[in-house]
Amino acid sequence: MAEVKYEIVKHICVLSDRGNGWTREVNIVKWNDSGPKLDIREWSPERTSMRKGITLTRPEFLVLAKYMKHINASELTDGYRPQAPKSDESAAPGAESVPELTLVKAEELKAASGE
Repeated sequence: MAEVKYEIVKHICVLSDRGNGWTREVNIVKWNDSGPKLDIREWSPERTSMRKGITLTRPEFLVLAKYMKHINASELTDGYRPQAPKSDESAAPGAESVPELTLVKAEELKAASGE
């Protein structure tokens, strides 16, 4: 597999911190000598590794920006995200472990979004 070349032209913001050093970020990135594109994906702490994400060209970004104002944020979840199950030796044998949910407070989301 050919090496993927990238250059982060401009860091826009960190959307979330996964707690393990990885962050979901919005950046402007040049991929394999192409023009700069808006990019949303998770990056390792040193930005040496990345996970799958989404890259938008200027026309795609303009369409998305046009429709973002029509999204009612109250219809979205308030940051509940599954966590890896913790080992619980006191649980009954054969009992399924249920992932814990971490709540991101609505006030924190509003502050982050500028509402």
